[in-house]
Amino acid sequence: MDGHRIAVKGGYTRCIYEDVMKTTIQKWGNSLAVRIPRPFAEEIHLGENSTVDVSIKSGKLIIVPAELQVTLESLVDQITDENRHDEVGTGSRVGNEVW
Repeated sequence: MDGHRIAVKGGYTRCIYEDVMKTTIQKWGNSLAVRIPRPFAEEIHLGENSTVDVSIKSGKLIIVPAELQVTLESLVDQITDENRHDEVGTGSRVGNEVW
């Protein structure tokens, strides 16, 4: 050991100075899979079925949480009888509004 690495539960090796953890690429069907160590997943709020963006930059594989895609449908799906409000009065017409 070079003094910069410590063993952690699960057989991973973590470099305490660079936030690097070694893991193994494994076959998953016809693809390859990377296991993300729990401390890393927790730090960036990844869980099972989280969506991520995968890219390659300067010869390095980059995996980052995908930005949340908000759609009108996903917002409407959240409307319930408990959070639906009554109509809001805005007063009488001021200009040429047609009601």
